[in-house]
Amino acid sequence: MKQHFWWIESLTWGGSNQVPALASWFRPYSFHGVGARVFVRPLVLVTLLWCACCPPHVVLATGAETLIIDVPASAQVPPPFIAGRRATARVMVSTHGLDHVANAPAEAFRRVAWRSEGLSTSVEIHANHVVRRQVTASGGDIRWTFLSAETAPWSAVLLERSSDGPFRVDIECVPHLDYIAKFLAKPPQQAEWQERGLIVTSPDHSELRAAVFTDARIVQSQVEDVRGGAMLATATLEFTGPMGYLLFTSGPSEVVAQIERTVDAAAISAELQRVVTTAATILDDGARLDTPDPALNAFARASRIWFHKGSRRLPFGPPWSTDATENQEIDVLTASPDYHGVFANDCVQTALEGMLVAPSLRPVYDTGLDTLYEHAKNCDGYIPEAVEFIFGKPEVFIQGIRIGQHPQWIAALASVVLLSGDAELGERLWPGVELALGYYVDSNGDGVNDWDQMAYPEQPDTTGYRGGMLYAQAKWVWAFDRAAELALYLRKPDAAAELAARRDQAQAALERAFARPDGYAVWLTPEGRHHEHQGHNMILPVALGVASPESARRAMATMTGPAVWLDPYGPLRANRGSGLAGGDRVWAFMRWNFVQALFADGQADGAAAHAGAWARQELAMGLSAPESFPTPITGITGQGYVWTAGRALRSLTVGLFGLQPMAEGLAVDPNMPTGWPRMSLSNVPYRGRLLSIEVMRGPEAARRLNGQPFSGPVVPAGKLRDGANRLEIVVE
Repeated sequence: MKQHFWWIESLTWGGSNQVPALASWFRPYSFHGVGARVFVRPLVLVTLLWCACCPPHVVLATGAETLIIDVPASAQVPPPFIAGRRATARVMVSTHGLDHVANAPAEAFRRVAWRSEGLSTSVEIHANHVVRRQVTASGGDIRWTFLSAETAPWSAVLLERSSDGPFRVDIECVPHLDYIAKFLAKPPQQAEWQERGLIVTSPDHSELRAAVFTDARIVQSQVEDVRGGAMLATATLEFTGPMGYLLFTSGPSEVVAQIERTVDAAAISAELQRVVTTAATILDDGARLDTPDPALNAFARASRIWFHKGSRRLPFGPPWSTDATENQEIDVLTASPDYHGVFANDCVQTALEGMLVAPSLRPVYDTGLDTLYEHAKNCDGYIPEAVEFIFGKPEVFIQGIRIGQHPQWIAALASVVLLSGDAELGERLWPGVELALGYYVDSNGDGVNDWDQMAYPEQPDTTGYRGGMLYAQAKWVWAFDRAAELALYLRKPDAAAELAARRDQAQAALERAFARPDGYAVWLTPEGRHHEHQGHNMILPVALGVASPESARRAMATMTGPAVWLDPYGPLRANRGSGLAGGDRVWAFMRWNFVQALFADGQADGAAAHAGAWARQELAMGLSAPESFPTPITGITGQGYVWTAGRALRSLTVGLFGLQPMAEGLAVDPNMPTGWPRMSLSNVPYRGRLLSIEVMRGPEAARRLNGQPFSGPVVPAGKLRDGANRLEIVVE
């Protein structure tokens, strides 16, 4: 017999939604209270609300089906999905020349979904799912945990139940072995259900396997061809006992066979504990945010895990050849766990926030800089946008598109050197700065860089618009400023003065050439004519602090206007009606740039409101760091983007606290929302020391460093003592 439950969709008093608080109150009386819903029995709800002092507004709904929810990542439940740098992300099929192909096991399947007994809809499995909890009609509790082993090439879903009777699950998956050759034609594949699970093979590459193993009894199974040449494998599994599993693996046949022999539910459970322990260590690395918004705090703490998930050991190193078999393997920060390339935008410029929130990964920030700089020799002498390893061949792919990679490389180097104090690194790579500066090219004398000309994805119909792109121009202004500070730190005063002058010239050219009544144009013709559409790139000058006050005001008004804004996700890539395919999506990294832009523009209250809402939104998705909203563009490989997590963390550190590494010290100019009494950013790593920043309200503005008053936004490096330091800032 099914029990009926009520769930609270919203509960408001005092002008705000109280469901998060209510979840903790009801936990002893409810099945669960996580995210946007709290499930309770009707009598309990009526009793508790009757006792409330202030009658809230409650929206109720009823349901008779069994319940399933995602348990989002939090400070208490860190995301257990961490792929090891090499083993989990590696396939060795020597006869096919794939000795160095990196992959994640989930990539061997386009889709995997299950439908548990008692559920009417299927639940899709992929890397962002952390924990799912199902409450059956009889009151039983089932917990599904997704994890990926740290040191072996498998991922798994672990089933834990409060009862041990027979329990059935329908699963379906769409296998594909073309993950070893992304973007190329897929090889033919065959799939067969056997006693232990599904085995997928390739007739062309006999050593290669993908598999789904389980300890459940396979009641019935089927493999069929579906539209588009894909293959659909379905089965009904029957679990008995309190624990069971689904395991996904891919690689050479002998490795898959060994995993089948040695991995069981107990081994998966033990691996889960190791993974969670590692996760807890990672989540305590670097700066820690504490605000009055607990969801924002949990999101900021957990998001840094993508820096570690995205770190990979790849053959990009010396002698820096395009033949991967000649190169040393080095640890680098890649675009995502499933996308093995070092990108200027996605990865390298992320060193700014990475040095703050994941300082233990300092070596991968260095090697990212080295990778792009050293592979310039394979890119007509200029720094490539990306160095990738994706085609299933023993070669390094050099992506030479002109998309603003030079200023991002400069800014990343400055971030690493100025935050770490590593002048030796700055001197070693200063020739790279000089190389990159040579690619600020002004062909028509308008002061605007027109070397960068890539038709960036959100720009519709850019034919003829080769006179400048706002995306690159804004980053050049930023880069000149950062390079000037780097030169000062390296005791190059003449270079610093020249770079500061070039910054001012580039900023003036940006305003003169791109500014218009709705904010900024995003593309120019060689004659200076504006592209007509409204693109989300007009956020960047504001976020980077290089926009004039008037242009910033206009740009932000346009981004929140009805032509561009998509509620509840943020600004679209281009205004509605622009003719852009996929223009109905919000680029996830740009919406966090939007938050930083609000902080930079003095709109701290709006920034905090959007940040809090979007933090909850992404936590409810299992902390997936997606590529876009409402849905990822590229499916499973559109999850776990370092640039999404990076720009989110930049907005909550650099944006919220106004951090800026300078030659003489660390600038701190906080932007605390008016409704917050205090906030802090503790454990900030800075030049071998730690700095805790505490911001609070008071009758009179004041600053104290280790108890001693001082003035100015810059904390001088020379005044920091060894070990821990405390900066107190009182705002009126």
